[in-house]
Formats: sequence, structure tokens, C-alpha cells
Amino acid sequence: MPAPIKVRGTATRSELLKVLKRWDDLGRLFICRGSEVNADDRCELFAVAKDADKDRQILHRKRRNLREKHIAGASRDLPHGVQLCQLPLEGRFVCACSVDDVKDFYHAYSATEARARSSPVGPLFRSSEVRHLKAFRDAEAQGRISKGDEVACCFQGLGMGDHAAVDIAQESHVNLLRAFGAMRANEVLRYRDPVPYPESGFVEGVMIDDHLGLQLLKRLPSMKRTLEQPARDQEVFASSASAYDYANLIPHPKKKQRRSLHVKAWGAELEGGRGLVGPARGRLLALSRLSAMSAKPGPMDQQILDGPRIPVPPWFWKLRRGDQAGALELDELQGPQLPRERDQLVRGRVTALTHKIRTNLLKDLTIWLQPRVPQYSLDELARTHIDVLCEWLEEFMIIMFLEHKSRRAASETLNALVQQYGWLRSSLAGPWNLIRTWEQLEPVQHHPPMPLMVVYALATTALLWRWPRMADLVLPGDHFDDEVLYVRIGQPKTRHRAAASQHVRVDHPGVAAWIVDALPSTPGWRRIWNGSWAAFKLRFDALQSEVLEGTPFLPSSLRPGGATFLFRSWDENLTRLQWRGRWKSFRMLETYVQELGATEVTVGTLLCLQCLAWEPKLGLSDRRGLDRSLYSFC
Repeated sequence: MPAPIKVRGTATRSELLKVLKRWDDLGRLFICRGSEVNADDRCELFAVAKDADKDRQILHRKRRNLREKHIAGASRDLPHGVQLCQLPLEGRFVCACSVDDVKDFYHAYSATEARARSSPVGPLFRSSEVRHLKAFRDAEAQGRISKGDEVACCFQGLGMGDHAAVDIAQESHVNLLRAFGAMRANEVLRYRDPVPYPESGFVEGVMIDDHLGLQLLKRLPSMKRTLEQPARDQEVFASSASAYDYANLIPHPKKKQRRSLHVKAWGAELEGGRGLVGPARGRLLALSRLSAMSAKPGPMDQQILDGPRIPVPPWFWKLRRGDQAGALELDELQGPQLPRERDQLVRGRVTALTHKIRTNLLKDLTIWLQPRVPQYSLDELARTHIDVLCEWLEEFMIIMFLEHKSRRAASETLNALVQQYGWLRSSLAGPWNLIRTWEQLEPVQHHPPMPLMVVYALATTALLWRWPRMADLVLPGDHFDDEVLYVRIGQPKTRHRAAASQHVRVDHPGVAAWIVDALPSTPGWRRIWNGSWAAFKLRFDALQSEVLEGTPFLPSSLRPGGATFLFRSWDENLTRLQWRGRWKSFRMLETYVQELGATEVTVGTLLCLQCLAWEPKLGLSDRRGLDRSLYSFC
């Protein structure tokens, strides 16, 4: 356990007694014997200004927080104002905003007696000091205290300063609204997930005590008619009002808004009619004031020049207005040139991570060689005793094999040597032969090629789950070819030895038309996937678990699976396939093509059984939505 720390509050003993009286009136005071609480849990109080009339009560609970293990819960799902920038208005929609801000939400939460005992506030009190309080009389009636006991006064609520308060408050608020029909999974904003695009055009989110709903309404000739259109937001906020009445929560009447086109929420200011969102204007004006101050002649405070935020650059306003040409120009800029350093050339054309790995491998080799060849350093062996170095390298490869080190580590050790001492490239035949023998003894496992039938099954399941995603692609209407799509790949893995920016041509019959129908309102600047790699992998595995009852494939299986499909479609034209797939290694392409057959046999049988199991469970609309090609292989 960490050593107890000193905590200080700003309230005197007499002021604490006044606070306790206020808690008692609100039913948030819990009194017990002083011996029932841990002295190391003692909390203090201090206040932080909220507005002209009220201060925020902060519970200094740091000593208890340090002794508790905090497990992050609903706080990981909190939304963020920056997500509002991803709403696809495109000039055809307006964003009608509705807001509820629950008053005193933290203090409305009633804690259990056990949790209250973990937050004793101030020193122990004499019975005579708190005898007039209702909580004291309740404690006497329940036998928790006796006459003459020193008592501990605890806060029986959710205190600001409790490290679990955000998780508890967030989850409670979400569950309350969900119980009354709001917060559907496909309409909820979460910072770690991509912005949803449900058919209702409505998204919502909860940030502790703030409930924000955003309804996309089709723009009509008059704004009055636009805002009179019935939509999902009216149903949600009617049910949320019932939820708050049920839980005795009171939304702040001055902050309540319904179908407003101009709101401030979650640290952002949104103008739904004009399609603008950004920081609150007051903050932007504060930055402008700093810029004006720095432009004045004369001496300047260094703290202003070195402030936490730099002035907004001119191109920011172009992007905010939706100037796509300006965005493309900005994307093509190379940025300031990095300072030239010797290490940039010495480390070769490898990433910083690969350079770090190779440096550590060379250190391991040097440590291993030192007791065995004490008269020479690694540098001397590489320059004047290459034959001796090769013999010891062969022994080192054998030792790595016997110690169950990875073959990749052994290969990278030799690559690191060749990178540092280029003349060794043609002198390490012996160690490389051992690596090849190692590969035969323990064959490398390639990413399994994904058969076309599995791609159909996963895509169909994603559509049934309403998981369509946006595209970083050129649609047929953009280049006047009805049957071709082009997908841009910004950072391909071969960018260091091939083209820095690459593209993929998709001309499979029917795909282009399907994409145009599925994404009729996709803005041209949106990515195919704007979530994290982990979020994509999680959904990819969820689809496989539903379709295949397992996760045999990786996202990287899509590439070799496409290679094998095109190999058969193009009459085994490997040269054309190598160009289309941007493969540098002809040998790897051959491996993918040869390994597909075994994969298809196993997966095909499993999918046939899955189709037979699914069909009785699907409704008529779902059956019509299934692509017939999913069943063509059964």
C-alpha cells in the first residue's frame, strides 16, 4: 500500500458543521462510529467557483483513491465534441439539436453505506456537536452508535473527486435513458467508435450529466417546414423526460433545448443550419485577443508568446468552410524539411522501430561474442577477420535455434550486420544457409487466403447488422467509367521500396453499382474506416464468429484471398495479377495461390452448414436482403 499523504481542506470545523447540516437536509449524510472507518481514508472539502451564485463541492479523496484499484468502465465510452465534425450534412440536411443538462447529477446519486464509510469527511466529531442532525438520530435508532461515541460523518453520495465517480455517473445515466427507449446501440456516439449513421438520421450521446441529441432533417424551402418534420429525436426526448421524472432528476430549465439550430455542448459550438462546428466562440475570441496583443509594438510578456496554444493558421478557416480544394492542396504539402542528421543515412531505409530492434539485436550479439572472442571487438571482426566472424555467427544461429528464439530475430541479426557493414553482404552464406534450414524445419505460416465465399458471407452479415461504412475512393461518376472504382492507399507497407502512395482498381462486375447505391450521400473527404485498428479488428472478428464460429482469418487475409480469386478469373495470368496487386515478390504470390484450395474445402463445408442454420431464423426482409451469391457455393 502507498504511504498515506497529507490532505488539506479549506473548511474550518464550524464551516464543516454547516456543510453537514446541508447534507443532512438533502439525505446525503451518513454517521457511524469513528472506529468503523479507516483513518487513512479521511477526506477534506474545498470549493471551486461554478457561477456567480454557486460553488462546486470537491471531495478531496486522494488518499482513498491511491489505495483503490480503479477499473475504467463507462468513462471509456464518453463522447467528444470533435465527433460533431463528422456529421454528413452535405448541404442537403440541417442538424437539429436537443439538449438536457441534469441539475446536481452527482449529488442526486445515493451511495451505499459501505461506500459512504470509505469517504469520512473531516475529523471525528463529538456526539454533542451533531446530535441535532437527523442522520445522528437514525444512527442511534439503528444501533450504529451509542451515547458518548466519537462519530465519523461521511458523504453518502457521489463526490466529485472520487476516481470512480465518472464511471458510475456515466453508466447510471446511460442505463436510465436506455430503459425508457433511448440510447439505442446503433445511434450512440462513443469516442472510441466511428460516428454511427443510422437510417433514422438521429445520433445521441451522454457526457455524465449532459444528454445531446442530433437529428439530421432534410432541408426544405423554409426552415419552419424543415423543423416541423417528424423524426426519431422527438420520441427520444419525450422518453427521456419520463425517465428523469421516474428517477426524480431535474433537467436545468434554462439549458433545455429542443430542435435548436445553435447550441453549445460538450465543449463545442454547433450551428446546425449553416453546418459549422468548432470551439466555443468565446475561446476563439480569447485567442484572437492574444494575437492582437502580440501584434502591438513594444515589450511583450514571454508567457503570452509561449502560451499553451498557437494562433489558428489561415488555412484553418478554409477547411472549416468545407473548401475541398484547399484540403487537397494542404494534403499535397510536404511540410517543413527535417534537419539533416548523420543517423538518418546510417540507419538505412528502415523505420525507427526496426532500427531500434536491430540495434538491440547487435547488442545481444556483441555481449555473446565478448567472452568467446575477447581479443577482438565486433567491429574488428567485421573489418579484418570476416572468416572468424562467419564461423561464430553460425554458432550463434544454432544457439538461437536451441534456445527457441524466433527465426525472424536470427534473420534480423544478419540484416543488422549487413546494414552496418555493407561489405559482409556476400560473405554470410554459411549463417544464411542455417536460416534456410531452420525455415524448412519450422515452415513459416502465411496469412490464410480468404475465399470469395467468406467475403460474401462477412459482407452480408455486416449489412444485416447495419454496418455500412464510408469510402476513401473514387466513384464511377468521378471518372466517367460506370464499372470501375479506385481506392487510394495512403500508407502502403511497400512505400519504402515502391510507390509512396498507391491505388487499387476494383472492376468486379456489379461492385461499382452496388457501392453507388449503398453510399448515396457519402462525402468525398471521408475515409473508408475512420476508427482505430483495434476497433476494426474487433468487428472483423465478430463477423467471423457469427459466420464461421471462429476467427481463422486476419484482415490481411483479404489481400491473398483477392489474389487467388483474380488468378482464377484471369486464366492464371500471374504477371497481370502481380501488377494489379502491387506485389514485389513473385514467390509470395505463388504461395498464396497454391494454399487457397485447402482453405476453401474446410470453410466451404462450414458455411453450407451455417446457411442451413441461418435461413429459418431470418425474416422475409432479411432473406431478400441476402446476396444470392452467398448460397451459390452450397
